[in-house]
Amino acid sequence: MYKRLAIKLLPLCFLATTVHAKSESDSLDKVYQLHPFRIFYTLNGKHALPVEHQKDHNNNAIPDYVEHLGLKLSAADILYTDVFGLTNPLNSMRYQGKAKYIDIHLLSIEGKGSGGDEVVKYKYRMFKDKSDRALVIKLSNNLRAQTMTPPHELFHLFQNGYTMFKNRWYTEGTARWSEYAFKKGVGKGQALPTSAEALSALVKQDYGASVFWNRLAYLCDRNAGQFTLPKLPHQQITSYPPVFEDTTVHGYGFIKNLLENLQSQSDKVTRERGYTAYAWDENDQKFNTDNHVPIFCAVKQAINTTCTAQQLKTPELVGFLSALEAYTQKRCD
Repeated sequence: MYKRLAIKLLPLCFLATTVHAKSESDSLDKVYQLHPFRIFYTLNGKHALPVEHQKDHNNNAIPDYVEHLGLKLSAADILYTDVFGLTNPLNSMRYQGKAKYIDIHLLSIEGKGSGGDEVVKYKYRMFKDKSDRALVIKLSNNLRAQTMTPPHELFHLFQNGYTMFKNRWYTEGTARWSEYAFKKGVGKGQALPTSAEALSALVKQDYGASVFWNRLAYLCDRNAGQFTLPKLPHQQITSYPPVFEDTTVHGYGFIKNLLENLQSQSDKVTRERGYTAYAWDENDQKFNTDNHVPIFCAVKQAINTTCTAQQLKTPELVGFLSALEAYTQKRCD
């Protein structure tokens, strides 16, 4: 699934950040690999897995917790790529040939986790032979087995492979949508905004914007709210809950088209604003309010590409598209 490409000399902005100084990763003295993931963890010291997460019922020298995490991440990767049709970040235009793995660091940290968008080359003190360029997700070592944080953070890496936009109403809202491919049922939706004022309120949200994306995915759904369960890389860890609670999710074709259109809009903005490709300032990625219009343009394009002719006649969609015209002042054409 993942191609190994010859490494070429790259512009400075594309080179991996090398972590030289003593870092949290220095204490991680164990690793579990399930390509493209490398899960680094420890059973000792400040960042040790809690005792309840160190149990090894199948006696293979790998904690069941770590194996289950690897299975959940692999399942999410396979679902996003093979079922939803998304491009894995390691194969994206942004990261292809620049990152080789997705490294997971299990640490004693505040919060649940975070996914980085830079290519990093850690000088792992305990694994000198594993100092490869990678994308990195940091996860709390004390997450519940049922947590949706690993697939959520992985979805952020998929987003980063497509576009530089990181405005939270888009990133967190759609990542929340992805969680319901693993949870029972589908995410709650809310009637779409029908005025420029309502759209202005929407872009001030973060996780709460998921009701907007869930509704759009439902209205443009072409997969009847179902997906085919992907074949997993190894057997379920019996001491942990199933990775998939059911096989329901709405509108993954819409989300795919959204990301593809966001990629085009991101490239357009790079040219228009004179940014260096894939090297936008963090504030321009996350907080620039001028990003709202191109994101909404991508939404409009995804609707027109994905929705059937009958779906496009839905009064709710008609009203929403009219509100988009007012908000974007027809700058999408």
